[in-house]
Amino acid sequence: MLKPLCYSVQESHWRKSCSQALRRVHAEKGYVVERSEDDEEDKKPAAMLTGVNPSPNAGKLSLAYPEGWEQQTLTDDMQRSGISIAASNVTRDAGLRVSTRDAKQITDVDAYTQSRLAAQLSVLKEPTHSEVQTIAINGHPAKRFEVAGEARNGVRYEYNDTLIFGSAYVVAISVFTTELNYANEKRDLEVMAERISGIK
Repeated sequence: MLKPLCYSVQESHWRKSCSQALRRVHAEKGYVVERSEDDEEDKKPAAMLTGVNPSPNAGKLSLAYPEGWEQQTLTDDMQRSGISIAASNVTRDAGLRVSTRDAKQITDVDAYTQSRLAAQLSVLKEPTHSEVQTIAINGHPAKRFEVAGEARNGVRYEYNDTLIFGSAYVVAISVFTTELNYANEKRDLEVMAERISGIK
């Protein structure tokens, strides 16, 4: 059961400043670049991003896509955010993001899980969340939680987020659909974490 968040979260507001290409150049130089609310990326549902230091092993991950899922081309923003796999399913109105972080950077599994939960909540309006579950995915220890809230495009989404702790790196899988559709798709969304291979 999802619990209401006990504090309010303010969503970031972006101002239009430059084109995507110029934003990329500025970002590479270390400038903070703000985006407009009508930016196309901001119209997409937010998904859990694990940071800007992806594991060098991320390229070795693979995902066995069930019928209906199609891999998406990674945008520059996705790659800078550490996302290594993105996919969507038009039939199920669902999306998926996979990102990684070097396991050596994680000194406390529970603290890291809570920070990822907080990060997901921080990009949604009126968010709610489940308790964190301790599970195993293909022999690896893992944590799982659900988050629901209103994304920047005004639609309420529900996310099923799984953190898989390998010895070399941590893999985060965020699978999402609209909040009202989540109950119909929950089991199929959860299975996506089990279809990731190459975790070390």
